[in-house]
Amino acid sequence: MTRLALVMVAVAVAAAISRLFGATHPADSASTDRYIPEHLDPARFALASGKWLIVVFSSATCETCRTVVDDIAAMAKADLLTIAVQFEQDPNLHRHYRIDAVPTTLIADPTGTVRKSFLGPVGRKALEIALAEATQAYESGNV
Repeated sequence: MTRLALVMVAVAVAAAISRLFGATHPADSASTDRYIPEHLDPARFALASGKWLIVVFSSATCETCRTVVDDIAAMAKADLLTIAVQFEQDPNLHRHYRIDAVPTTLIADPTGTVRKSFLGPVGRKALEIALAEATQAYESGNV
């Protein structure tokens, strides 16, 4: 057999084994298995007119959530509301938005439209960049 034929056989065997055992790439499963809300009701979050929102859906038992919650709290400013919604304190809000994994972090514009989202841990720098990109796109009308 030629090298190309051997490589093709190896790829086919790997694909068959992957399908047999249901293996998926972690990024693929995170992007397809979890629901991300497209809109947050401003009234539910007491959004003042003209404010952006970063909300983290979390849980008291989630170690990863604590860091994300601390990071968004440090980002709060006059035109940015930051809220942590802990499952144990508001399970109905988690259910309403179909949140089934924590942390789930959402960045919403002043109308409540979710412009950026993160499943799992996210650092403050990534949040700041995502917020800046979303704000720029919103203000320029490129949304």
